[in-house]
Amino acid sequence: DCTRKISNRFKLVLVAGNRAKKLARGIAPLVKRDNDKNPVLALREIASDQALSDIFEEELVSSMQKIHFESDVMEREEEIVDEKDWSEQIAQLSRELESLGSVEENLEDHMQIDGEEILDDDDLGDVDLEVDANEEDKF
Repeated sequence: DCTRKISNRFKLVLVAGNRAKKLARGIAPLVKRDNDKNPVLALREIASDQALSDIFEEELVSSMQKIHFESDVMEREEEIVDEKDWSEQIAQLSRELESLGSVEENLEDHMQIDGEEILDDDDLGDVDLEVDANEEDKF
């Protein structure tokens, strides 16, 4: 009986499932197949020998560790990429701000013509902006 080899039933299910997946991928069974399906064959292999169940447990642990390690590495790589994206965006924004500052300074420098400042919008209050009807037809 399998529970004598692996006392924890949850662990037994994990080990048998892992072994059944390997059998489905084409690994040669360690006991005679007898027209059994892979999960049943995996349980029969576990019940047949204590050494086999220990090996299967070690394989299960190592397979889970690889997946966990790979996911940690992938998460860290994604964080690094995100950090690079943010730093690139910040650098781009600071370049844009610098260029806007220089454009603003240039505009202020060119706002004077022959020592006189260009009129502001407020200075246009007394100018008559009505368009003659004849002039509208020209447009």
